[in-house]
Amino acid sequence: MLGFEDNCRLWLRGDDSQPMVYIEAAIWGNEGHLGYDKFTAEVTRIFNDVLGISPDCIYIRYSDIPDWGVDGMNFDRNNIYIGHEQSNADHIYRPDDGPVV
Repeated sequence: MLGFEDNCRLWLRGDDSQPMVYIEAAIWGNEGHLGYDKFTAEVTRIFNDVLGISPDCIYIRYSDIPDWGVDGMNFDRNNIYIGHEQSNADHIYRPDDGPVV
């Protein structure tokens, strides 16, 4: 998912004269932060190439997401719970059980 806020003024050290970008990247299930360095480099390159924003004005904040909910299901790092009750064993899917059908 991507969201953009156009015409947002960002200040750094009391200065707003240069274009800047603040990016929030929320990553689910990657406790070891694998690939963050490559992601940072690629996002920095894209924002510099496409928008002309200087790399020293591109800030990325990473957040680890321990659980997530979508389409009526809640996910955590170990299980996928379908429905609203984690305690109901009939509704628990474990990733090693194969794909959800």
